[in-house]
Amino acid sequence: MRLTNVPKISVVTPSFNQAPYLEACLSSVLNQKYPNLEYIVIDGGSTDGSVEIIQAHQSSLSYWISEPDSGHADALNKGFSRCSGDILCWLNSDDMQTPWTLSTVADIFMEFEDVEWIQGWNGFWTKGGVMVHPMRNPKNIYSYLTWNYHWIQQESVFWSRNLWRKAGSQINPDYKLMVDVELWSRFFLYADLYHVDALLGGWRNTGENRALMNKEECHIEALKAIATMEDRIDRKTLRCAKTFRLLSLLRNNTLTRMLCLANLLISFPSVKNLINAAGYREIRWNDEVHQWQRMRSPFHS
Repeated sequence: MRLTNVPKISVVTPSFNQAPYLEACLSSVLNQKYPNLEYIVIDGGSTDGSVEIIQAHQSSLSYWISEPDSGHADALNKGFSRCSGDILCWLNSDDMQTPWTLSTVADIFMEFEDVEWIQGWNGFWTKGGVMVHPMRNPKNIYSYLTWNYHWIQQESVFWSRNLWRKAGSQINPDYKLMVDVELWSRFFLYADLYHVDALLGGWRNTGENRALMNKEECHIEALKAIATMEDRIDRKTLRCAKTFRLLSLLRNNTLTRMLCLANLLISFPSVKNLINAAGYREIRWNDEVHQWQRMRSPFHS
C-alpha cells in the first residue's frame, strides 16, 4: 500500500448486546493500523458489558455512542451521518475484517479511480473465530434480477462516497432485515459491482444470526427490494434479465435455451454489447506483473 495520500476509509459498526464478539470485531479493524481510518461505533444501549469494551478502545475511535435506537437501519444511519471518508463500509459487531482489508481496499480504489464499489470473496467465521470455506461469489445486476441475491456479503463490500450520495445517502429504515440487499439494489442503478479476488472480511455464524432465524422474512424483503429496483431500470436491461430468468428455469431444455439465447441476442446491437452488459466485472491479482488487473467473466444464471 502507498504510505502517503491514502484515502480516508470510514467504517461503521452498529452493535447491541454483542459483548462476546465485540472485542474481536473492533480489534480486526484497529489492529490493521490503517493510517487514514475513521472508525465509528454506534451501540444501541447495551447492558452486557459492551460499553466497557468500547471505552477501552475509545482513544482509537473517531466517534462512539451508546443509546437506544429504533433498529439496525437507525443505528447505521446515525453512524453514516458522521462519516467523512472517501470510502465507506460497515461491519456488524459479531463479524471481522482480515488483517489486509483496508490497505487492499485503498490500493484498489486508488488504482481504479472509476470503480465505485467492490466486494471480496465471501468469508465465513465460526463462532470461535476460525475462517472456514471461503468462496468466490461474483454478482451483478443480472444476478439480482434473476433473484440470485445470495449473497453480496456486506462484510466484504466497500463503496465510494460519490456512489453513496447518488444512491440517497442513507440506509432505508423501512427494511428490518435486508437493509444491505436494499442498498445494493440502489447501488446497481448507478454503478457496476467489481468482485475482488481477496478475502476482505467475513460473517460469523453465532447460531443466533438474524438472517438465519428469519429466513422467510429475509427472502420477502429481498424480493421487495429487487422489485423496486426493477421498476427503475432501463427496458434493455429488464428485457435481458427476463431472458436470463427463463433460461434459468428451463436450463435443461436445449431447444428452449437456443430460442431464448436468440431472443437475447436480438435485444442487443452486438454480441460485444451483450457480453459487456451481462458479464461480471472482476479485479484479480496478476502474479507476473505484481498488480491488480481488471477482467470479465461470463454471466451464469
